[in-house]
Amino acid sequence: MLEVTAPPFEVPEVTDATPSFARTYARNLLIKESVVSEKTIDAIVLIVSELVTNVVRHAGGRVRLEIELHDGGVIVVRCTDSSTTQTDPADSYGTERESGYGLLLVSRLAHSVAEIPLPDGKTIVAIVDPTRLAKA
Repeated sequence: MLEVTAPPFEVPEVTDATPSFARTYARNLLIKESVVSEKTIDAIVLIVSELVTNVVRHAGGRVRLEIELHDGGVIVVRCTDSSTTQTDPADSYGTERESGYGLLLVSRLAHSVAEIPLPDGKTIVAIVDPTRLAKA
């Protein structure tokens, strides 16, 4: 059951400052709702930062970020962009890369990550169960 759905964070044209604004949006939302631990807030903010930074670096255009808090503490983060290019997880490249590990990091923090293709872009969905973070 859904507990909190906040208005989305939307930017019609991303800039280098967009990830910072998205992090602030996520942190303020989670602090306002005060239903999650600081460790969970930090994890969600890092996920948001990585997903929105990927939009800035690889997709450009618009970004829409949605955060939902569900009963039991599960948090769903959705990041939608305007690129139809599929993501390219870093773990398929080994350790030779100097960057490009954002989605790998997201997949380590979230217990489920999915990419949903759209006619005019894609949505990355990360589902975080704070009880699993507590064990990490």
